[in-house]
Order: sequence, then C-alpha cells, then structure tokens
Amino acid sequence: MLLTPIPWANRIWALPFITVLAPSKRYHDEKGKKHKKLSDWTRQICFLLARWLTDFQMVMIAYGSYAVMKLFAETRMHLTWITRFRMNASLYDFPPPYQKDNKAGLRKKDQGNHL
Repeated sequence: MLLTPIPWANRIWALPFITVLAPSKRYHDEKGKKHKKLSDWTRQICFLLARWLTDFQMVMIAYGSYAVMKLFAETRMHLTWITRFRMNASLYDFPPPYQKDNKAGLRKKDQGNHL
C-alpha cells in the first residue's frame, strides 16, 4: 500500500499500487507447469520495488504466510519486514558455510542473534 494524504477526506489513505496474480499449485498441476511459491513471487516483487524506488525506505507488512526466513534473509538489505510469527515458533540461525571436513553443519538454535 502507498500511504498518501487525501485533502478532501482529511485523512491518510492506504492505496494499493501493485498487484501480482499468483496462480495456485492446483492450477499449475492441471496445466502441467512448474509451481512458483508465494514467497518466490514476493521476493521477486521486493527486488523489483527496490530497483524502482531506490530513494525510499520500504516496510513490508504481511501476514503469517510470508514469515519465511529465506525470504527475509534474501530481501533484508532492501526493506524491513513486519509480520506475525507463531508464539511457539522455533527460530534457527542459518547454517555455517559447508566445509568438506566439517560434519557438524546442523543449524544452531538462535540465541538472540536476530536478523
């Protein structure tokens, strides 16, 4: 949404400025096409907006379907996310880079080092 003052209404309105049609998995299965996840569509739009609006600080407000750590990690340099997590969500830090001799490449539970 774009927040803009409307003079004759004496209020600030939130106006939609971009819409993306994201077909369902069932639709793609019926058409024999590869499905693109909602988070993939969102990432693509975030990068597009960052390219178009270089002088703006963007804040994305989304519901729980967008609470995907990979999406946050890939877009965090371009915008800020506000979304709802489950109260009992287990947040994990990203795994360290793979090393051939290191067999302990499991994710460690986050100890307050938030993205």
